[in-house]
Parts: sequence; structure tokens; C-alpha cells
Amino acid sequence: RVPDYPMTVALIRGLGNPIIGTSANISGKPNPTTAEEVYQQLGDEVDFIIDGGECPGGVESTVIDLSVKVPTILREGAVPLDVIAKACGFHIRRGS
Repeated sequence: RVPDYPMTVALIRGLGNPIIGTSANISGKPNPTTAEEVYQQLGDEVDFIIDGGECPGGVESTVIDLSVKVPTILREGAVPLDVIAKACGFHIRRGS
């Protein structure tokens, strides 16, 4: 993930390492935008929740499979395919 949320960027910089993880919601459920909404979905299934205030939300992350010869978009989200392809300088395929 490449976040654009100031608190997350500060956390990554402070740790000095990237952070990987899945979305803070159950598949098929709405994306939470507050710590309370995360807790309502995940409850005690997580060790802790960092409350950085309400997150700008709405559009899911774009997910790309880079483990294949031609990178493939598995889910087109906030960053569209053409923007990613232009930034990377190579062809990206839409998944089926």
C-alpha cells in the first residue's frame, strides 16, 4: 500500500519500515472510516486500533498482482489503471 494519509505516512516514517496489511473491514462489508466502525466490524479480533480521527474514505485501494509476467489489476480502485501504467512505464493488464 502507498498511503496518502498524513498519520499513516508519519507512522511508516517513524518505524523506518513499510507497513503491509489488509483493509480494516470484513470482505463484502462497508469500508469503515472511523476507529469505532473498525471496532464494530472486527471487535476483539485485532490487538489494537489506532484512532487518527475520521479517514477520508469511499474508494477502495487499487490492487495489482506483480507476481506474474504482465502485472495484472485485480481490483481497480482509487488509482486508475492508466495512471499506474504511465507512472510505471509498462503495460498493466486488467484481470478477469
